[in-house]
Amino acid sequence: MSLQAILAAIRTSGEAQVKEIEAAAQEELAQHLAEVQRLRQESNKATSAPGAAERTRIMGRARLKAQRILSDAREDLIDDAIDQARKLLASIRNDPIYPAILRQLTEEALANLEGSLQEAEKPKLEADPRDQQLLESILSNMELDLPVSYELDCWGGIIAKSDDSRVIVNNTLESRLTRAMPYLRRCLGALIEEDQPKPSADQFKVTSEV
Repeated sequence: MSLQAILAAIRTSGEAQVKEIEAAAQEELAQHLAEVQRLRQESNKATSAPGAAERTRIMGRARLKAQRILSDAREDLIDDAIDQARKLLASIRNDPIYPAILRQLTEEALANLEGSLQEAEKPKLEADPRDQQLLESILSNMELDLPVSYELDCWGGIIAKSDDSRVIVNNTLESRLTRAMPYLRRCLGALIEEDQPKPSADQFKVTSEV
């Protein structure tokens, strides 16, 4: 399963949850900005130099608090989206697309292992017993006769090994998600940044009006 497919699945399956978190974050931010505006109006009534310095400190604290709100909301969105990915992948075996996914994962694992095998050496496979019938069909269609141990407990996918287990290619969905995690967090962060409305500079503007 490609990273692009995982990302697409995250955005689809987690849309409602993401919107709920985003709405809550924006509501909290709006409340804070209203408080900032009130403080700004109050502070603008001061005309002395100390008053101007205090206004600057108030606005600085307001900006930092707003940034923290957005940062926390962003992390919540990312965590929620990744949690949705886990739930999706954990149940993917029940999806009609799973046979194609298992075949792709099997082909990839064998291709990655191929260069490490000795001449005439056969790879060994490990799979979940729930995939036995499907994997046997896949291997038959690929015209492969390989030893398979059905002792894994995983969301889906396989592990391929050299005969002496010297080289192991873990291509289960759990391992794929783990390897993809840094990339996913960066991509999701970028997507969320694109979708988030940015506070206007005027909302934090310090003036000398009285």
